[in-house]
Amino acid sequence: MGRTTPARGGDAGLITIRQESWLAVWPEVQPLWTGPHAAEVRPAAFPLQVQPDPTAYAALEAHGTLGCMAVRHGPTLVGYAVAFVFTHPHFTDAPMAEALLYYLLPAYRGQGHGRRLIAALTAWARAAGARCLLMASRVQTPHGAILAHLGFVPLELTYYLPLDRKE
Repeated sequence: MGRTTPARGGDAGLITIRQESWLAVWPEVQPLWTGPHAAEVRPAAFPLQVQPDPTAYAALEAHGTLGCMAVRHGPTLVGYAVAFVFTHPHFTDAPMAEALLYYLLPAYRGQGHGRRLIAALTAWARAAGARCLLMASRVQTPHGAILAHLGFVPLELTYYLPLDRKE
């Protein structure tokens, strides 16, 4: 499922986008996830920290219901997208995939890599049996245009209420 394209700017490295094991990629994802990715997408109003359960992720991956696409510039991870396939209790005849986690370093945006990343994730979700792909986009990020270009339509707006605060 991997594709390669030359990098811009005279760099001889190639950009690849391919499915990789989430557990194998996680050590490389973690610094991005807690650094630049978090700074861009985690609003101050949402203080929860991402703490994936490696055992649960491994079980989902072994079952074929977790897909991870990695974007690499040579050997360096510069982006990723993760989706889960599940059957929603309301829509039992339509397995769906949901991608809440996708990121591409700013230097690699605007070159088609984001579109290729989402296309690779979409192909994985289809092959995994999903009938639709849901993608969340934080309100402070401009992903709507690229998602619309790829055929996604907005469905809903999710609101957050912290339940552990004192009233």
